[in-house]
Amino acid sequence: MSDQCQQHCAKVGGLFDDDTCYQFGALKKICIKIDMNYYDNLLPEDAEIVSGVGLVAGCYIDGEAGKYEPVSLQPNTKAGTVIDFTDVAVEVRDTHDPYTVFSGVNNEGGTDLSIFFWVSMLCLAVSVVLIFYLTAYYYCYIAIGKPRSKMTEDERAMEEAENG
Repeated sequence: MSDQCQQHCAKVGGLFDDDTCYQFGALKKICIKIDMNYYDNLLPEDAEIVSGVGLVAGCYIDGEAGKYEPVSLQPNTKAGTVIDFTDVAVEVRDTHDPYTVFSGVNNEGGTDLSIFFWVSMLCLAVSVVLIFYLTAYYYCYIAIGKPRSKMTEDERAMEEAENG
């Protein structure tokens, strides 16, 4: 089993020592959720002044605030590798932000927007059903008209008067 673990560790760019795989990750994204408190406990749309801001959690799996990209620790990697943090994306989101409310986090730590996919599929299905319904309604009741046998006597009299 140790050979398999050692091979897996090398595959992911880690160093295997004393039955432990060591991996190094460079910070790529930071995302935190905050909660704002308003004077007089007003709703956000009614409040003009924020009384306090509190850090709730990170946006990623298990409330993590950072997302890391693996960096190889293999011996053939050149020494003195410099990791530049100028491209680290920083996001600050409110706990009531629709993005954080409707999106989850998938196993890779990215956002899971599948709820929007399923809502759009539901809308598509409803629209297809309505198109068939309206088409059938038009051809069965409007375009063809009411059969003479189902007309009331007043309707028959009006049709005869129109046709002369």
